[in-house]
Amino acid sequence: MSPYCPKCGTSLPDDAKFCPKCGANIEQISPKEDAYRGFEKSLQFQDLEADMERIAELKKGLERIEKKYGTDVCTMPAAILEKYRQMRVEAGLPPLPGEKLTKPLLFKGKYFDKLSEKILLIGENKLDETGGLVSIAELLAELKTMGVKSSPQDVEKTVKKLEKQKVIPGIKKLKSGVKLVEFVDVALSDDLREVLNLAAEKGWLTLADVMQAGWSKERAKRAFKELTAADIARYDSSYASGDLWFFPCFKGKM
Repeated sequence: MSPYCPKCGTSLPDDAKFCPKCGANIEQISPKEDAYRGFEKSLQFQDLEADMERIAELKKGLERIEKKYGTDVCTMPAAILEKYRQMRVEAGLPPLPGEKLTKPLLFKGKYFDKLSEKILLIGENKLDETGGLVSIAELLAELKTMGVKSSPQDVEKTVKKLEKQKVIPGIKKLKSGVKLVEFVDVALSDDLREVLNLAAEKGWLTLADVMQAGWSKERAKRAFKELTAADIARYDSSYASGDLWFFPCFKGKM
């Protein structure tokens, strides 16, 4: 008798009459049927290996194209670009960032290029949540959830590389020392920058917090209104002690 169930492949005890996993009656399976199922399973593995070889070749082909043409790949006609995106997904490569992030770096097999693409993907996913601003600390936290181990120095170096290549606007440093990565152009007046600086410590502010810094109520409300409209701040109407706004870009602050 085969030491494995011919139906599901589970390892069997020597005296097994039924498969402990799928319940197949081992004694009722004839040697001929056993041999046929073994042959069928072998064909299935061959098909799987053929698919793996095809995907490996597809991945190599995509890398050759991206190495040769770089960011020009993104200027292809929409129909071809969509087909290209699907091929990347089939090859197991990260999808290209959306149109809001122009001239994305493509997969090239190098550490900082891979890190660049992960960072761009995080920025794309968080555009609606943070208004295009993400702290270095939050980037590190998001990279960790993606299984990418990196240091603040490497993340900052990669962001500066993206800034130099004019892929993203770059880093904004607040008075508090917190560094925000700007993924899309965010028009920050001095007032908005100051409110962000006040919010950096705890990630949220009340109207009273800003007024205690010497602001008038009208000036503070105007700044909060602009930050909310830009999706940088979120108003929390459930706060019992007054108006409160929280800032998703500081969710992972250090």
